[in-house]
Amino acid sequence: SWAGIKIEVNNTTLFVDATVGEKEAPLSYNTEYKYALITHAHGDHFDSVALKNILDKRSLLICHKDVTSWIDTRDFRIHALNLYEPIILARANSDIVAIPVPAVDGFGLTQVSWVIDGGGKRIIHCGDTAWHGYWWDISRVYGPFDMAFLPINGARQINGRITDTGVPAVLTPAQALAAAKVLRVNTVCPIH
Repeated sequence: SWAGIKIEVNNTTLFVDATVGEKEAPLSYNTEYKYALITHAHGDHFDSVALKNILDKRSLLICHKDVTSWIDTRDFRIHALNLYEPIILARANSDIVAIPVPAVDGFGLTQVSWVIDGGGKRIIHCGDTAWHGYWWDISRVYGPFDMAFLPINGARQINGRITDTGVPAVLTPAQALAAAKVLRVNTVCPIH
């Protein structure tokens, strides 16, 4: 509901940054294969309780290799990837391909965006990213995109060591529009 999406292609369901709030229905699926991607370890993008209820012993929780140390992996089969390393889901039928690409937030926490290809569509889910120069390379290699899920609230946080510099930690509406142009996106869906 916050930044999460669910993708179903044939017999595979893929959850990206899935979380469940107090008054929300639990995650659901109608397919044989289920997987989850996370962009980073913030609690509003990774809900271990919600994912434990749907992922089984054949399922994978997929993240960037540097994110693994930030999450409790005891209840999941983890598949850690390097940047630009694709994974085919499910191997048996190749319904979906997911590829981690660079993302940068305003706090310096390791994270990625996900290029996802399946069902004849290509999308990108950008988690908590701020504006960065990787957009051009991502567009050149993986674009154009049918849809981009972009954080568009220009969030600024003051917490602990973080002081307000006046610079947002995620995209502003104007920056999201610029990112969509560079990425060659047909449709933008605001998240966050």
